[in-house]
Amino acid sequence: MTVECPILKKKIEEDVCFEVSMISEEMCPTHFAPDEILKVEDFKHICLKCKNHRE
Repeated sequence: MTVECPILKKKIEEDVCFEVSMISEEMCPTHFAPDEILKVEDFKHICLKCKNHRE
């Protein structure tokens, strides 16, 4: 299953979304994030404000 990611402005797999949300909450190290996510300035803030953010 996929979800729309406002960081990348495209659909991503749910498991990638979950990993990025864990990184954004600083519950997981950034080396688990896809490189394209890390290239986006302020990706953590964008993720935390996303309607699909996992809490």
